[in-house]
Amino acid sequence: MRGRNYTFRNLIEIEETCTYREHPVNPEWTEFVHRAEFRVGRKFGLLSGRLEESARDSAFGKSNIGVDVMEKLIAKLHVSDWKERADQWKKSLEEMKAKEVDPVVEKGIQMMKKVELEAVNLYEKVVHPNDKKK
Repeated sequence: MRGRNYTFRNLIEIEETCTYREHPVNPEWTEFVHRAEFRVGRKFGLLSGRLEESARDSAFGKSNIGVDVMEKLIAKLHVSDWKERADQWKKSLEEMKAKEVDPVVEKGIQMMKKVELEAVNLYEKVVHPNDKKK
């Protein structure tokens, strides 16, 4: 993916390239590479280099924020997907219990309640990582 700014292009040109590909070590992962080039018009003379550095540093800081946001979003998706499956397991166990009283099924339901509580706590930690109560 490639992008280029059009706003303030007469002052600074920014060209970004984002590449997504299969990770070379683990095919289950995606490797993301972000590259940005900054060119400040030479009409700024000696300030051009400083302005390019400032733009680069600002973009790097924002890029780190973007990576953090993506990691948190991915974590939320994984946790919510797991919780959804746990809810399905719980429903299946309750249906089995309704059909017949079985101590193994009852034990499974109790274990499922523990797992559900742990999943909810983990989900809350991911959704609200700065909440000290969790």
